[in-house]
Amino acid sequence: SGPAAGVVGAVQIARRLGFDRILTLDMGGTSTDTARYDGRYDYRFTTRVGGVELHHPSLAIETVAAGGGSICWFDGHRLRVGPESAGAAPGPACYGNGGPLALTDVNLLLGKLDPALMGIPVSRDAARQALHEVRAEVERKTGRKHSEETLLRGFERIANELMAGAIRRISVRRGFDPRSYALVVFGGAGGLHACRIADLLGMRTVVLPYDAGLLSAWGLGHAQTEQLESRQVLLPFEACREKLGGWFAELEERAREALEKQGFGPEEIEVRSRWLHLRFRGQESSLEVPFSTPEAVLPAFRQRYRHLFGHYPEEGVPEVESLKLLAAAPRREAPMQTEGVRQGEEVRVEGCPLIQWDELEPGQIVPGPCLLL
Repeated sequence: SGPAAGVVGAVQIARRLGFDRILTLDMGGTSTDTARYDGRYDYRFTTRVGGVELHHPSLAIETVAAGGGSICWFDGHRLRVGPESAGAAPGPACYGNGGPLALTDVNLLLGKLDPALMGIPVSRDAARQALHEVRAEVERKTGRKHSEETLLRGFERIANELMAGAIRRISVRRGFDPRSYALVVFGGAGGLHACRIADLLGMRTVVLPYDAGLLSAWGLGHAQTEQLESRQVLLPFEACREKLGGWFAELEERAREALEKQGFGPEEIEVRSRWLHLRFRGQESSLEVPFSTPEAVLPAFRQRYRHLFGHYPEEGVPEVESLKLLAAAPRREAPMQTEGVRQGEEVRVEGCPLIQWDELEPGQIVPGPCLLL
């Protein structure tokens, strides 16, 4: 999916820059997706879609209805941003198609967008007219005067809080401090809100990749093949601690077999992580605990539990809900074509040289015409 591919792309960029703990902010036209990475991807194993509960592994991504097309409006009591979107048609008011005031209009009127640099004509006058209509409604229903700046900053703050709230749900709510992470921002609108969102979360590092609007597509091309295996246990930890090593060995064998069937050699396959889901008997939710040796499990569980809840019930009976093992195989590079493109009716390069983009050096001049790959 696009959201998952964006997380993969963000991780690849972050690794190259030396960051191994990141929170992602993917802001597009209708919604914003956020995720967390701290050396391995964060997964969820149950997802509810349209009232149906799906038991299938997926990246843990939190989505909020805030994007460039989110409609900025007044509900009679307070300013609102979204969840409705102006979409691409009619689009934000600045498109000139009679659309409503949207977050893109707010950013345009705040001076964060330059019409001269945009790929389509946009109108500040149309955006300001839509703002005047909202302003008139606010003043009519509240009986109080408001400046344009007050309304614009109000809509901006609401959008920023919505997106910061999504990041808090995948970090603070689960016991992770966003201040110890870097924020990797992408999507068509992410850069417009990145710094203020980072301020709200106390984050000091923001990474904005080149061509951030294309990062999801780039990430899809850099995704590795992974195999996740699991085993349900539902036994007290002390009753199965001596069996854990053997069970993980079985999971590894199954993962390797599945990847080898996809054409990967045994030497290409790497076990990325092993972990347990533990809980106290009688509890419904469980905590993830990495597995190295049976002796290290309970101390790690105790530390994680105290970190999240502030106490640890010593009289409780820890129970192993399930085991998980993740194995991966490297992404295979397709051979680069070196001959010129064949001449045809729809092709005009006629044998020009093919240049691989990542082989170019900063400032290097390449005589044209040529085709960059």
